[in-house]
Amino acid sequence: PDPDAPLPPPASAFDVLKYVEQSTVYGRVVDLLAGGGAIAIFPEGGSHDRTDLLPLKVGVALIGYAALEKHDVSVPIVPV
Repeated sequence: PDPDAPLPPPASAFDVLKYVEQSTVYGRVVDLLAGGGAIAIFPEGGSHDRTDLLPLKVGVALIGYAALEKHDVSVPIVPV
């Protein structure tokens, strides 16, 4: 790295959402996937420092089924 390079701008302020309508979020995600977009989801639904896998949650499968039902698109789910 160049020690004389300018520093990046300070972090921008952002609003904190007190409430998120889940059906709106899922709808937008499904539409994004139908248009060829991609998303990344951490299926355990949390963060931790454990080395073993926690039980998975069903959100990823629900999104895939919703895309199939609403747009007749098959969404590949790739675990990593």
